[in-house]
Amino acid sequence: MRYQALVPLVTYPDANGESAVVNAVEFAKLIEATIDVVVMEPLIPEVGNALSHVVLNLPEQIRAVHSRCAGIAADLIRFVDQHGDREQVTASASSIKVNPVFIGERAAEIARCYDLSVVSWVPQNAAIHALTESLLFGSGRPVLLLPESAKLQQLEHIAVAWDGTRAAARAVADGRRFLKRSSLVSVLTVAGEKPIRDQDSGKMLAESLRRAGLEAQFSSTSTAGSSISEALQNQAISLGADLLIMGGFGHSRIRNFVLGSATRGVMHQLSMPVLLSH
Repeated sequence: MRYQALVPLVTYPDANGESAVVNAVEFAKLIEATIDVVVMEPLIPEVGNALSHVVLNLPEQIRAVHSRCAGIAADLIRFVDQHGDREQVTASASSIKVNPVFIGERAAEIARCYDLSVVSWVPQNAAIHALTESLLFGSGRPVLLLPESAKLQQLEHIAVAWDGTRAAARAVADGRRFLKRSSLVSVLTVAGEKPIRDQDSGKMLAESLRRAGLEAQFSSTSTAGSSISEALQNQAISLGADLLIMGGFGHSRIRNFVLGSATRGVMHQLSMPVLLSH
């Protein structure tokens, strides 16, 4: 049974580039996965009042946006076909038109039919931030964040962020396809960041992974004035990890969704490939 990954790309207001496709294909080769690229084009509703036609010329502006994004989508689809064939990776590509307000929701619906989503991360791109939140908390599938400026070239060493919570346990389960391809797993905890009921649970997880046949070690670090997301990523990088696996946390307050501090930190300052699971 082949592992299937969804790769959603955005075209509006700022578009993903070809590097997003290159990184997704490289990842697919690593874990022997197929990828389906879905390019999200905006479907901006027409504005019907007279002012929009006479003064602002909004209909013409909307048509220009639609035309520009359609061209970007066509170029990306063509590149997926070419690059997938060149790298001998099974990759398909298509585009869909969605109201920009509902792009994240639609992507999450599609992602439920896949094993995970792969998001090419671009700092300061609000559309990608919103897309990622919707995928993480709405799809029921893990989300792999790949910095657009860097490739995930190997999975020799994987770090696992561990605090003993349900989300962390779910992340380990969702990441097992990655873990079994690694030569070393580092279980990371951040001391003093928040109370951990069982202080030895990180060591217990490392031992459990060893019993499962993996080479695993335990490592503890402190925030030392940095955020928990920085501490985890810095520790993973210093140990030489290629990928960080961690639980994604968030909760609802009235009608607004509030991200946990570690999840929010990773999504605002991504330093390495991170697999998030909720």
